[in-house]
Amino acid sequence: MRTKLLSVCLAGVMCCSTIGFVGCGEKKEGTFPMYQDDKEMMIGGWDAPINTLADYQLAKDMGLTFMFLDDLFVKRGTQAYFDVLGFCEQVGLKTIITLGNAATIEYAAESWAADKTDYSQFSAVTAINYWDEPYFSNIERIGELAEEHIAKYGTKIDVFANLYPNSATSTFEGHTYTEYVAEYVDKVLSKLEEGHRYLSADIYPLDDRNGQSALRSNWLNCIETIVTQAQRVNATPHFFLQATEHYTYRAVTEEDIRWQFYVYMAYGVKAFTYFTYRNSVLDDFSNSCVDAEKSCKTYPQYYMAQTVNREILAFDHVYLNFDWKGTMPVLGSENTGGYNLNFDGLVNPLQKVDTLRNVTATQDALIGQFKDTAGNDGLIVVNFTDPAYGLRNKIKFTFENASKLRVYRKGVAADYQVVDNTFEIELGVGEGVFMIPIA
Repeated sequence: MRTKLLSVCLAGVMCCSTIGFVGCGEKKEGTFPMYQDDKEMMIGGWDAPINTLADYQLAKDMGLTFMFLDDLFVKRGTQAYFDVLGFCEQVGLKTIITLGNAATIEYAAESWAADKTDYSQFSAVTAINYWDEPYFSNIERIGELAEEHIAKYGTKIDVFANLYPNSATSTFEGHTYTEYVAEYVDKVLSKLEEGHRYLSADIYPLDDRNGQSALRSNWLNCIETIVTQAQRVNATPHFFLQATEHYTYRAVTEEDIRWQFYVYMAYGVKAFTYFTYRNSVLDDFSNSCVDAEKSCKTYPQYYMAQTVNREILAFDHVYLNFDWKGTMPVLGSENTGGYNLNFDGLVNPLQKVDTLRNVTATQDALIGQFKDTAGNDGLIVVNFTDPAYGLRNKIKFTFENASKLRVYRKGVAADYQVVDNTFEIELGVGEGVFMIPIA
């Protein structure tokens, strides 16, 4: 069980004390469910820090729970690499060992075959990332690597690979994006045991077009495709968070980071990675969370991410007790165009949320529908407007049958009476909330 920030704990206790509750997610009319604090959101970093204990402690202090471990600063198979795994163990970080991408995998596969280390002896190692951004034709080889992995490690260490987004059409080699993702599910994930499957993709939604922020119109379709395919085999969906200005992707604010989390969570995503954590050595990348050369040197993104991570980790054990059942887009009354390209790209959006009779919003919104094992309803509600435009969103809910509502806002729970099944909330810039209604 993790120790929460005292202020968050006290706020939650004060709010909960006004209305009754029951334990273990049990459904009982008029009482809020309670959940054991035994689940943790996966929040990682891409581009590992400088290899010192202090730098890995800094990563942990930002609120990361794992780190993708490349061999840029330290080569796999060396004592220095083993030292880094020890640092991760000491500070409480898990690691995903990364081998290579489509351009480097042949070298990586050869070096991996020559590496006789038993990584299951290192408690920090939770998975091995065998391939970053494979082409369609590479997926069969990942399936073979998965079989070799199972023979060596069983379920002691998980198999991981990260897929392209839906915009990388040439890499699908004549197939649709759904076919590309389904091929990975069928050829790789189907070989793995339930509880040890991850379906990951990287897509960065916020562009800079001639100094103006622009939202990529294919974002929600990509998320929908990944989470829908993940449901087929009960895999954990994972996405990368845009944290670093690079190429056409703009710099992000704290509101942008928070917004990405909640949009993904509206689709039931349970694992995230900051791209990047450390400043990249590649050209056209601006500063990220920490420096690549100076030990323990931080940048503003570090503190933005730390703030949002703490908010998410304050109620992750509640969110993780719920299963995603679909997401409904809501066009805002002040959307003068009358359409949203991201909404238009969805294949199977919810037309109605079970617990709601009606919902209206001044700006575009997303409502993710969830249920726990006892049948309690949960809703992720997001102000789906580019945070760069500074728009707030007034949302009115008419419930089918609700008398009380628990709202988790920036990690803090507050309880409300619902009068005549109606509740209104105003979401700020880039804001989302998790709500649990009860009859």
